[in-house]
Amino acid sequence: MDKRIVKTKSAIQNAYLSLLMEKNTTKISIAEIARHANIDRKTFYLHYRSVDDIISEFTEALIRELLQTLEENDFFQHPYDVGCIFRTLNHILGEHMDFYRHIARHTNYNFFWEQVQEIIVRTVVDTYSHLAKIPKEHLELYTQFFASGIIAVYQSWLKGETSCSLDELGNIPVEIAYHGIQNIFSLPPKGE
Repeated sequence: MDKRIVKTKSAIQNAYLSLLMEKNTTKISIAEIARHANIDRKTFYLHYRSVDDIISEFTEALIRELLQTLEENDFFQHPYDVGCIFRTLNHILGEHMDFYRHIARHTNYNFFWEQVQEIIVRTVVDTYSHLAKIPKEHLELYTQFFASGIIAVYQSWLKGETSCSLDELGNIPVEIAYHGIQNIFSLPPKGE
């Protein structure tokens, strides 16, 4: 891609993220972004159709980064290391924590979380379907249940609703994945 295009898109994205944090609202106009990026509105429209396109592109970049990091950490060769997914998510979150905190607080960005959930489901199903003892359709349902819980846990943490560390947060779903929810309760033996 042409360096000028990359530079302009980066200026637009940075302007949007800066305004997002500064204004603490989802209502940011193209004119504001253009002014903040030192470009005119026509230049904005050469690269994006709308403000939502900036978030969509950011989401796509996040998903590519997630998959690339999983690949680099040999997740697809060692698929039993579920913790790799959470270490990767935690690393990615750490790079733009203010941004993720902001979009966790606004329902306008639910599509972002839905796309992240979709990629988690697709990645897990593609990686584990040949190892599963259940039909692929059932694996998809299990994974959707698990992924929606993961997203909810991370959103809750990003909103400040829980005080555990990011590392502790990543360990909770791993524990549930390996040991199940029953592991956290002291249940009486069956039949009592």
